[in-house]
Amino acid sequence: MLSRTLRLLLVPALTLAASFTTVGSASAAPIFGSNVEAATFTSALGSSTGWAYVGDDTSSFTGSGAAQLVYRESGYANSFGTSNLAHGGRTTLFGAGAAVGSTASVTGGSSGYLFYFDANGTDILFVSDDNRQYTDGFASGSLPGRVQGGIDIFFNSIMSKWAFFFDDAGGGLPVVGDDNDYNDMVVTFQTASVPSPVPEPGSLALVGIGLLAAGLVRRRPRPPPQARVRSNPEINTAAWKPTPPFLFPYRVHLRQNYLRYISRTTSRRGRRRQARKFI
Repeated sequence: MLSRTLRLLLVPALTLAASFTTVGSASAAPIFGSNVEAATFTSALGSSTGWAYVGDDTSSFTGSGAAQLVYRESGYANSFGTSNLAHGGRTTLFGAGAAVGSTASVTGGSSGYLFYFDANGTDILFVSDDNRQYTDGFASGSLPGRVQGGIDIFFNSIMSKWAFFFDDAGGGLPVVGDDNDYNDMVVTFQTASVPSPVPEPGSLALVGIGLLAAGLVRRRPRPPPQARVRSNPEINTAAWKPTPPFLFPYRVHLRQNYLRYISRTTSRRGRRRQARKFI
């Protein structure tokens, strides 16, 4: 009963004290309206080009990629890993002893996953800095740790890369102190690029055949402008203009052109005689 009473009295008092100790702890101006100082951001990522502040939570992840530990500055045994959407099934990617520059592969899945930071902090009586912060905004652990810890999330659309800045709730006074620096552990995650689809050999063969056929049709010699006709010494080829062969059968268009010619050069009787002679 006594321990419960002490807990009810001590936790709010320590939380209130922590709120006073954090005021003015971050002396430098934050970047992009986040909690991360500009100097910390450039030390971890090198440049702010292409980066944008997402917030302290984001949606779940599904794709594969590579994670890298790029910065850490903490006396706590912090770690980083993945979990399922129910905040269970955790897999540690970078433990407390992981060095800056360490990398780890992340395998995606249709069910989705989250990232999390875990801090094993200072414990005093019934209060502790132990906390676990997830990228969907959920937090677990002891008080005041789970309310003092936090994550700031950034995304670079040019590189398809995420950056997670973790504040482990430590700094200043034991347990109740929180330096609010968001530099205790910084991890980036770059999604794997999706390769362009490669055409199958069968598709390439069909395309090649189609192009070859189109080339042959284009190169096929065209028929002569005048169709072959029966030779006749009485026809003046200079005055004779044949009808295109694709409009009339061969014999019909030949007779029509012949009659057109003799109508210009002979009388009516002669035209009849010449027509009977041609037929």
